[in-house]
Amino acid sequence: MSIATPPTLDFQIAQYWLNNPIQLLPVISMTQDQFFEFCQINRKLRFERNAKGELILLPPAGGESSSQNLSVASQLYSWH
Repeated sequence: MSIATPPTLDFQIAQYWLNNPIQLLPVISMTQDQFFEFCQINRKLRFERNAKGELILLPPAGGESSSQNLSVASQLYSWH
């Protein structure tokens, strides 16, 4: 039995989690309020749910995505 090793680069981690969402259904079904509470309890992690109710753990932003976000924000600020 082989053990999957998670990728190390930011992009690879993002792709891994997008392609492998955490499936809680049919074991656990959450309302919007329960999902909100779940996120409040786990503040250090970022979660999203897709249309199927699958829970997706988002990776932390890395240097490249932070740089891109700053670029977009500065362009919007300059445009204002």
